[in-house]
Amino acid sequence: MPTLSEHLQALAQVTGWSALSQPDSHGVVRVSLEGDLDAVFFALGDSYGLMRGVVLELPQAEGDRAALCEQAAQLQVAAVRDHPSILAFEEPGKLTVPGEEFETTRLICYRAVPWSIDADTCLDEGQSWLDDCAWWKANFNFSNRLGVTANSFVTSSPFSGLKS
Repeated sequence: MPTLSEHLQALAQVTGWSALSQPDSHGVVRVSLEGDLDAVFFALGDSYGLMRGVVLELPQAEGDRAALCEQAAQLQVAAVRDHPSILAFEEPGKLTVPGEEFETTRLICYRAVPWSIDADTCLDEGQSWLDDCAWWKANFNFSNRLGVTANSFVTSSPFSGLKS
């Protein structure tokens, strides 16, 4: 069964990443990518790995926060077939990533991958998650800038169509 490190090295090779960080004291590997996309990878026990990226920080104003939550729900329902990674809210003090501290509630995109899958399937899952995370981030940045609705989407991602 491949390790987190082996899966990440294969993903780095396909995506063209020049270097991966070494796991920190909590076993978390961080990668900073173009377009302000920061990816985090870590093991959930011996059975699963987790890929997580922050899509955006929620605004402090309750009205703005509620509008953004509604937009996230509309986008999730409209896009779940093509972008199956999970969107969730990550709150301060309720950490998804071991050892990570933050002060503002965030919308995150993540996917759990069982270690029992073969390396090629894991690579496909990693690429698919990267595509989803970039897509979500682009759509929230696009819609927040232009004030468009969930019916207007950015359709491409820098990770679409990557193959080994």
